[in-house]
Amino acid sequence: MQIEYEMEISAQEMFDFVCQQIIEDYYIATEKEITKADLHKGFKYKRRVVEMNAFGKKNRSEGTTSIIKEMKEPTLFAVNMSSASLKTVLKYEITQDPNEEFFCKVKYTEEIYRNGKKEEEQKRRAFLFLKKDPKKDMLQRMKRVEKFINNERVRHFEEFKLEETEEK
Repeated sequence: MQIEYEMEISAQEMFDFVCQQIIEDYYIATEKEITKADLHKGFKYKRRVVEMNAFGKKNRSEGTTSIIKEMKEPTLFAVNMSSASLKTVLKYEITQDPNEEFFCKVKYTEEIYRNGKKEEEQKRRAFLFLKKDPKKDMLQRMKRVEKFINNERVRHFEEFKLEETEEK
C-alpha cells in the first residue's frame, strides 16, 4: 500500500513524530528509556506480539524484531518489523515545501509479507470481512497525526507566551 498526503506541518515535525513512536514502542518492549539521539540506521530491538483472531481471541504470542533500515533527518524513515511468519516494511518519505514552513508532503509505503510472499490477497479479504479500506484508514490516521502535531505546536506557543508574560 502506498499513499501520499499533504500536511500542514513541517517535515521536521513529522519526522520527530515518527521517531517518538519508535521511542515509545521501544519503551513498551523493554521498559528502558531512550532519546531520538539513540536512534540510527541499524538500531534494533525485540518485542513480544500477541496475535488476535477476528473474534478477539488470542492466537499466539511471537517475538518481533524491529530494525531501522533507513534514517535521514528530516526526510526519510524506514523500519522493518519481522517475526517468524510475518514481515512488515514501513517507509516515510517526507518532502518539505521550500516556500512554506509548515507544509510538507508525506509518502507512506507499507508492505506486508507472509511466509515470503507479498500479502495483497490478505488485505482484500480483510476489507471484505471488516469493510475497512486500508488506504482510507491510513489517510484518517495521517489526518489525526497532523491535527495532534498542530495542537501541540499551539499548546507550546501558548505556554511560551505565558512564560514571557510572567517574566515581565
